[in-house]
Amino acid sequence: MEFTQPSMSRGELAPGLRGRVDTVAYSIALQLCRNVYTKPTGGAASRPGRRFRGRAKYGDRYTRLIDFVYSTEAKYLIEAGDLYFRFWVNGALLTNATKTITGITNGATPTVTAVAHGYITGDHVLITGVRGMTRINDRTFQITVTGTDTFTLAGVNTTGYAAYTGGGAASRVVEVTTPYSAAMLRDVRYTQSADVLFLVHGAVPIKELRRLTASSFELRNFGFRRGPFRSFNTDEARIMAVSGTQGVVTVTTNVDTFDPAMVGGLIYLEEKELRGVKPWASAEKNVPLGALRRSDQKVFRASEVPVVVSPAYYITGSSRPTHSSGRAYDGPQDIKNDGVNNYTVGVEWEFVHNTFGIVQITAVTDAKTATATVIERVPDSIVGTAPSPGNTWTFSGDGVDTTFAITGSVSNNANDYTVTIDGVPTQSNPYYPGGGGVDGGGGGNVRPGGDSSPGQIPQ
Repeated sequence: MEFTQPSMSRGELAPGLRGRVDTVAYSIALQLCRNVYTKPTGGAASRPGRRFRGRAKYGDRYTRLIDFVYSTEAKYLIEAGDLYFRFWVNGALLTNATKTITGITNGATPTVTAVAHGYITGDHVLITGVRGMTRINDRTFQITVTGTDTFTLAGVNTTGYAAYTGGGAASRVVEVTTPYSAAMLRDVRYTQSADVLFLVHGAVPIKELRRLTASSFELRNFGFRRGPFRSFNTDEARIMAVSGTQGVVTVTTNVDTFDPAMVGGLIYLEEKELRGVKPWASAEKNVPLGALRRSDQKVFRASEVPVVVSPAYYITGSSRPTHSSGRAYDGPQDIKNDGVNNYTVGVEWEFVHNTFGIVQITAVTDAKTATATVIERVPDSIVGTAPSPGNTWTFSGDGVDTTFAITGSVSNNANDYTVTIDGVPTQSNPYYPGGGGVDGGGGGNVRPGGDSSPGQIPQ
């Protein structure tokens, strides 16, 4: 029995579906589809053949191919090999810095002449268009620079080749050094976003391959901005503070914390003392221009308020500010009447900072001092200097008394004091479970010597 199959767009059926004559897909599918590509429009086309385009850098080591599609016009095939990436475009190696060849010698170590070539020892070059010594064409070589106008080719003996008669060009192969050995390549996972390819392997930090221009790439470490972080500090005896809210700052602690291996790491500093800024509230009357309010774990400044014509007034709106940059109104700034006076609804709020800051360590001075660059603005309440132990005192228990007067004390607030045992800051309340912050973490809130309330130290 013969019948006309109008379409093959469903491709090849899985073995378990070959008896499902009741499905619509059955009539437009194939039992076997070999060396054929089915088209969405219904037809099919023979699979195209393959063509030799060139050699990998190393013929005896595992090499992996990775697609890198920037646009419909800019498509690359990455040759991922042992500790390197090379790039293929339209079937040819990606190169730059092309120089005209004026001579190639015959010998065990052939010398190439190319005026003012600008290459450096260790570069790989692609040779093309040479006349006479044609066996050297379309091959790549590692070079050793012997002069401003000359370099030698490694791995080739041209003694038995025909003599060079003219023409030719040398082009530097675009190559990026990577930390991925041949044994690691199979386990590299990747994803692309625009002109950046993100690469992940468990043995090395996350990398990003960036396309800088049509013929240049760069591999760099992925720049973490918001973590990951270790567990939050729960010991309020450990104090950290920074010298400023933005730019390059000095980070100080009251316990040994830093070591040179921490350079490049991130520190999360969270406010503990929140009473300095009132919470934002709907329908608040006549918020002063420049006033700070706290909302959605952020701090905002009143950047514009309605003009008040006595005895009228204005109030904040009902849209709580939550934005993370710029300015936004909390109400429409329309005019209403309360039965006696007209009033305006809505204040403009400018984002100032979060209730936390993030800094990246750039240098370690000693175990208690480091230099850092602010990644996210540090709250004002964390600015200061971590305190050092001040006056000391010693008490001897008598087995009866539980309360002792501290000589010279001027405050009855426990937050104004620190406790140090044998030179080590200690939690003043041994039963304190840890306060504030995320997942029970939080920073110390200590104000000795007039210092501002510091933040927290990651454990």
